[in-house]
Amino acid sequence: MPAPILPSAGLGLGWRPISLDDIDIWHELVHVIDAHDEPDQRPDRDDLIEELTNGSHKIPARDSLLGFDGEGVARAFGHVDLLPGKTLRRVFLWGGVHPSWRQRGIGREVLCWQTERAREAISEQEAGEGANARELPWRIGVFHEEKLVDRNKLCEAAGFTAIRWFHNMVRPFL
Repeated sequence: MPAPILPSAGLGLGWRPISLDDIDIWHELVHVIDAHDEPDQRPDRDDLIEELTNGSHKIPARDSLLGFDGEGVARAFGHVDLLPGKTLRRVFLWGGVHPSWRQRGIGREVLCWQTERAREAISEQEAGEGANARELPWRIGVFHEEKLVDRNKLCEAAGFTAIRWFHNMVRPFL
């Protein structure tokens, strides 16, 4: 299977994998995205390090992307995380686009790259485990909050279907 094609340079961004040297740059981008989207959970710098390093299956050089504008500022990212499994193969996709760079097709291109990379990762894992591994079901998932309507539309357009919802319940601190 050929390697996934990187998002188009015609989108105004250059792409490369995320490395540990990029943690502060990546964290700044995620912080800007989160300040705009206001998610309930916001990863900190240590969470991003863990995202790249926690598990022998993680290879950021092949499973992540960071898109830079002409000034060298990070504007988009994508991350693919294949979780090894004995009964189900799961691949989780996480990404984002700087709010001022949205509605240009960048998110669509990143999601396309992620989906292709996920399929490739599943095939690689199956090839390494033999014929019985090919019988395992697999799922590619994207988690985000329902209020992020643009992400709902993006994922639905890419063929994803919502199958689960989680509710965060809060009460005032008295």
